[in-house]
Amino acid sequence: MGRACRRPATPFAIPYPNIEALLDDGGDISLGPLASFPCVAAASTADNALVMLIRRDDESLMALLRRLERGIGKALAEPGLTIDEVNS
Repeated sequence: MGRACRRPATPFAIPYPNIEALLDDGGDISLGPLASFPCVAAASTADNALVMLIRRDDESLMALLRRLERGIGKALAEPGLTIDEVNS
């Protein structure tokens, strides 16, 4: 740890700008099993959980990442907002 995820400069549009901004700012995302859920996508800053999404039946990984991207955007735009499908 201790090294932020940095991406090289690219000449094309970034498909997930909110995920990129979060990672560039020292945030974290994770994908995988959590408790009784087979797949959860989570995003957090160093201080706060922002988004925790449960992968839906038949949901593709790309669709889950798009939902994570949108959720991060909402949470960053509205301080104090947490989108939590795991504990709700």
